[in-house]
Formats: sequence, C-alpha cells, structure tokens
Amino acid sequence: MSVLPCRMDKPFHYRSPKRMVSFYPEKGNPCKTINPGAMKKRLNPWSQSKPEDVKGLQSGRILLGFNIEGKQAIFIDELVEMVKSIRQAQTSREELPQGKADVTFIMQRGLYTYQSGPKKGLVEDEEGCQIVFLNFGPEKKMEFEVNLRDLAEKIAVDYHQELVVLEMQEGGIPYTSYLLSYKEID
Repeated sequence: MSVLPCRMDKPFHYRSPKRMVSFYPEKGNPCKTINPGAMKKRLNPWSQSKPEDVKGLQSGRILLGFNIEGKQAIFIDELVEMVKSIRQAQTSREELPQGKADVTFIMQRGLYTYQSGPKKGLVEDEEGCQIVFLNFGPEKKMEFEVNLRDLAEKIAVDYHQELVVLEMQEGGIPYTSYLLSYKEID
C-alpha cells in the first residue's frame, strides 16, 4: 500500500469573491513513494487554516477507475454495497445503531496513464466514478477524514487499484488530498 503526496505540475489559480490567489509549484521530483501504511497529506497551498478552523460543510470525494489490466474489474452495484456497509459501520452510534450511508455515486469516463510496470506511459480509456460524501454528522471533522481515508485505502487494496484519489474539502475548498495504491509505486 502506497500513499503519495499530491503535486501540481502547473500553476494553480483560485478566485474567490475576496481575492485572487496563485500558487506556482516548486520544481522538483515528482511524487515520491512513502513507506507502505504511511500517510502523508498535503494542505491546499493557499489555505492557511487548519481543517478544524474552517467554517462550512465538510465533504470528501473518492475518484477511481473501474479497469484492471485493461478489463473492467469493478462494478458499480458491488462498489455501492461495499461503501454502504463500511459507512454504516463507521457511523454507527448508540442513538443510530444502523449508522448512516449518505453518499452519491457519479459515474464518469476518464483517461488514466499507467505510472509503472510494463504499461508505464500507456493511456487507458475507462469507466469510473466519483464517490461524494457530505459530513452531516455524527462524525467529528478529523474522524470523517480518517474514515474516508480508510475507505479509500480498502477500495485501493481490495480492487487492486494502481491509483485511488481522496480529496477532502471544507466549505467547497479542497484542503487535503491523498493518492492511494495497492502496491509500491516506482
């Protein structure tokens, strides 16, 4: 299991009603592999707030493709059941023993470039989805992030995904991203 800090290769610009912010990434090595099981998050470069200080609805989204080695290996019905059961277990409380599974699945088509192995550089056209979560409770902010990170890791490992992306947001503004893989990345 590998987790990579996100890195933008091109300047990032954001316009809000109050200001225009630009971020010009440093030149350096592309994402580096961290020890399996290690987690490293990357704060949004222009946001100085800690997640617990930001006001607004907390959300997260997991992005993944459905192919493994050029063939569809993930099917939406199976993924929905997995996410439902895990989210219900994660949010189970005394007052709500069955837990909550408030989630939206957005089906999409995307292109993925293999990062390693014999197919390195090959571009694959595949079906996939975004799984969107809104934190209406009962989870605390950091608990919500950890639970979604654990879920994204389980998806990466169980479905042998070379790349699963988890992006966390507060008030619609991304503050942390995780890149997860079931294997070490060269």
